Amino acid sequence: MAFAPLIVMAVAAVASAAATYASAKQQSETNKYNAKVYENEALTQKYAAKYEEKKHRERVRRFIGIQRAKYAASGIDISAGGSAQMVISDTAGQGEMDALAIRYGGDVAAIGARNKATLQKFLGKSTMAAGYLETGATLLSSASNMYGMQLKTG
Repeated sequence: MAFAPLIVMAVAAVASAAATYASAKQQSETNKYNAKVYENEALTQKYAAKYEEKKHRERVRRFIGIQRAKYAASGIDISAGGSAQMVISDTAGQGEMDALAIRYGGDVAAIGARNKATLQKFLGKSTMAAGYLETGATLLSSASNMYGMQLKTG
C-alpha cells in the first residue's frame, strides 16, 4: 500500500512531462509552419514587385510613344534634339527611377518576410530546447519528491 502514492506520483510526473513535451513540439511545429508562410510571402513580394516593375516600364514606354506622336502631330522634329527631346528623355529617366523604386520596395518587403521566417525558425528551435529542459526538470523534480516521500515513509 505504501507504493500506491509513489506510483500515482510517477504516473502524474510522466503525464506532466509528456504534456510539456507535446506542447513544446506543437509550438515548434507552428513556428516551422509560420516560417514557411513567411518564406512564401518573401517570394510573393519579390514576384509581385517584378511584375509591377515590368508593368510600369510598359506604361512609361506607351506614354513616351504618345509624347512622340503628339510632338510629331504638332510638327515638332524630336530627332533634332531640343526641349521636346529633353522632355522625352526626362520621362524615360523618371520612369526608370520609379521602376527601380518598385523593385526596391519588393526587395525590402521580401527581406522583411525572410527575417520573420528566420525568427520563426529560431523560435521553433528554442521552443523545443526549452521543452526538453522543462520535461527533464519536471521528471527530476518529481523523482526528487518521490524519493523524499519514500524517505519519510521509510
